[in-house]
Amino acid sequence: MLRRIARAAVTFAALSIVAPVAASAADDPAGVAAMAPLAPLRALLAEYARKDARLQSIGWKLTRANVGFCESAPLATGLLLQDAMNFRAGDKVRSALGHQSPIAVGAVAAGSPAEQAALVAGDEILAVNGDAMTALPPVAAGNYDRLIRLEDRVDAALARSGKLSLSVRRGPGGAPRRVELRGEPACPSRFELSPDIEVGAAEGKRVIIHPDALREASEPGLAVIVAHELAHNLLHHRVRLSAAGRSAQNIRATEREADRLAVWLLANAGYEPENTAAFMRSFGKRTDPGIFGDRTHDNWKVRAGTIDSEVAALRAAPRDANGKWDWRPRFSPAALAQTFARKP
Repeated sequence: MLRRIARAAVTFAALSIVAPVAASAADDPAGVAAMAPLAPLRALLAEYARKDARLQSIGWKLTRANVGFCESAPLATGLLLQDAMNFRAGDKVRSALGHQSPIAVGAVAAGSPAEQAALVAGDEILAVNGDAMTALPPVAAGNYDRLIRLEDRVDAALARSGKLSLSVRRGPGGAPRRVELRGEPACPSRFELSPDIEVGAAEGKRVIIHPDALREASEPGLAVIVAHELAHNLLHHRVRLSAAGRSAQNIRATEREADRLAVWLLANAGYEPENTAAFMRSFGKRTDPGIFGDRTHDNWKVRAGTIDSEVAALRAAPRDANGKWDWRPRFSPAALAQTFARKP
């Protein structure tokens, strides 16, 4: 589902109840007492971190399981960075976490190098490859540019040396510790939550999921949504649509491709591919706009039928030596070249 994307900060209603409280530095050198009124905000941040971890874990599973078939496989660590200034109340977020640095661990993916290094959401990141995070240029609240640049620097460091060195601290007054993460090859895509899309969106390098989708869907159902958006990225749909034109017919053709490839991505990650069609017949049916739709997506019945056919093709295909299904023959450059030549 390619939708309009606007990177915006999350607003927490509970911020209105936050009030400063004086505390004696001698009695409370870590400043814990001064943070007590921020407990509601910390609870909201923890809930958001749990959602992020769920998304990161599914994304990690999908990108690692299909790495042998992606055009490129950059190194990744399963670490989601968080900049306090992504939030409109950035300074209060940093206070709630008890951090001096604006950068923290947002979430870690299950089974990733970040999890193996015992990093957890809320850990303060003091330095990345020796560069102090407090020296980062300031940004306005709600601005993501600093985080994007930092993520790009992390990716470049992993490509250059295969590893990432962090200085992290847990809790106010905690002792800094050095963590070294060694990247593992994965299909390229970052995974993020944003309330400014309808359900899911693909932006070429990023997969963005609405937080409500996590509440709506079980893990297999959420995996269907994530796999569909990841398929858009792996098939370069933004680039191809820019070249061919973003007509409703062309967009609808890429949606069909994403539905089809999602079947293979899910199967390789250990999800039952039949769940894809079942999800379309439940979630898809309930959310289909029907005659009020924008004609960029087939209706849920057509999509479920397309997915059924793709599942049958997968079941008829042999697995490789690693027990995976190679989806490249069905999505080769020659096959994709015909996408916009077909009639709807």
